[in-house]
Amino acid sequence: MSKNVSVSISSIRELTPELNRVTNEASDVVRRIEAFLNDEGVGIPASVQVPLFSQDEKSDGLIVFLAYDRHGGKYRILIRNCKKSEDNSTENDIVWLSASRDLKLTTFPLIPDLLRKISENIKEMAGKATAALDIAKELVEAIEKQSAKDEQDEKDDRRVLGIDECDVSFFESTQMEENLGCRLWIDLKTLDVERVWNSDSSAEGFGSDPEQNKEWREKIENEPDRFVVVRPYDGDPNSLKNFLGSDWTEDEELREQAWDCFYQNNGRYRGWKDNASDKAVSAFYEWENNAKQRYIRDYLKDYGIKISY
Repeated sequence: MSKNVSVSISSIRELTPELNRVTNEASDVVRRIEAFLNDEGVGIPASVQVPLFSQDEKSDGLIVFLAYDRHGGKYRILIRNCKKSEDNSTENDIVWLSASRDLKLTTFPLIPDLLRKISENIKEMAGKATAALDIAKELVEAIEKQSAKDEQDEKDDRRVLGIDECDVSFFESTQMEENLGCRLWIDLKTLDVERVWNSDSSAEGFGSDPEQNKEWREKIENEPDRFVVVRPYDGDPNSLKNFLGSDWTEDEELREQAWDCFYQNNGRYRGWKDNASDKAVSAFYEWENNAKQRYIRDYLKDYGIKISY
């Protein structure tokens, strides 16, 4: 065997796995693009012509397109062979994913052109250039970040609990209720909030319906993953000091007066509240309320619940 032949065989052996890998990755990309276009309901045909370099093919009147069109009941990416003559013309579609490897590798570089053509057709049919351009941008971004989009869609489907209901649930004295054998629970399926006593007789003693208490208690016992107990917001023991050290005001005189009042009352909140300016006290209440709402938001986020304000 000559040296040149040996080198060629060795090269074929080395390059064939790489060729297979590239073909497989290209097929995976096209499969994802097809899924994305169908999920988005892009039922708009489009095609781009594939350059043919063979003189025989050109003289034969053969024109090949990379197309997106309906095939077998749904839209697919296709290789479309069109042959025209003086007497008639014929058209034959091959699903890209079922095509031979050489056809796949020849047409795959035109996938971006096909997507651009789809975007142009969307723009033309939408009738509004600005809206259509937004759709085209979203189309490209969604293809590149399909998994991120799916995750975001799932998050956006979370149910919402009103902030007023959260305030009632999180801010009342749940610690005392726990000492009395009672806790507040959220039903993750319905987002109902209910005070549930460990003992039905205790519920009746505190003016609650014992039958309803029993119903809730049994549901919590039978479906523990469906319910989450409301944990009280205990606050930050250093919240007043942290507030004074924040950028709560640009008025340096007001800030200095608030600090002086803090030290004069040895850092005790009650004394500071009674002697500080109304502006400082109001700003602290707002700052503390924002901290409580952040606690609620972060607590419920772990259970897939968003809050509305």
